Amino acid sequence: MFNFLRYFIYKIIPSSLYYQIATIVKKRRLDKIQKYLIDQISTKLIFNILQKRQKSEKLFIFGSGSSINELNHSNYEEINRNCSIGINKWIFHDFVTNYYMIELTADDNLNQKFKLKILFLQKNKIKNPIFLIHKGRINPKKIKTWMQGMDPKSVFLYEYIRPDTFKKNVKSQFAKTLELLSNINKKSNVLTLGVGATLERAISLTLLLGYSKIIILGIDLKNTKVFWSKKDKNFKDIESGQNVSGYHLTATKLFGRFPLQESVVILDELAREYFNSKILISTKNSLLSNKLDKYKWKKND
Repeated sequence: MFNFLRYFIYKIIPSSLYYQIATIVKKRRLDKIQKYLIDQISTKLIFNILQKRQKSEKLFIFGSGSSINELNHSNYEEINRNCSIGINKWIFHDFVTNYYMIELTADDNLNQKFKLKILFLQKNKIKNPIFLIHKGRINPKKIKTWMQGMDPKSVFLYEYIRPDTFKKNVKSQFAKTLELLSNINKKSNVLTLGVGATLERAISLTLLLGYSKIIILGIDLKNTKVFWSKKDKNFKDIESGQNVSGYHLTATKLFGRFPLQESVVILDELAREYFNSKILISTKNSLLSNKLDKYKWKKND
């Protein structure tokens, strides 16, 4: 019944009004969290900082799918010459990315593991990674404690705008959201587009930053297998958070969420139409493999 009421409200509210309300709500949410932090975290504009650090046209995004194990040493060297984002549990992998996008959870134990890893990676002066944190399901009052000890020059809280996907032309709503964000993220840390997965946020951010090639890695979706095993010390007691079998949760249709195999295709179409960019995939073992162009790795000299 609750979802039906939400659906009805979304359907009758004009998109223009919806985006105004969504922007206000997201900005206030960030302000509210900031009050709990009291100088524990920087209020600088993330978008400006990321623009200044941009040095390549390619950007690689790491997910947790088992196809990550297809990558070889040469592939990692190529990635290292460009820019990269690690999503959520990628942070426990040995390969250090330039940026991390992490969504906190209701699991305090996992959040603590995220924190300890961030504190460790802040010592890496070669990559000097930046951490973009979404509060997710953590209690806002716990964020102040969670943030203690972190360098405010590299850890930032952000929010995202959800496209009005309850209207008929979903692609048009994605385009409107990106257009809105191109103005908002220069004024606040309402930074990205999102429907239900961190990958959508990472892709929309990199489009707005102007990367011409966005290569997604480990986004398999057709199963719930991850690239790590129980023998991997880095991932001790780290659970995938997925079902034992079936599609990845982000590939399933839930209320208000678009399956990734649909939302990423929409973002790729918009990338080509409006951003002179494209989204590529490196594996044949994904639900997206026949929907996106294949990325061709550079051959060793």
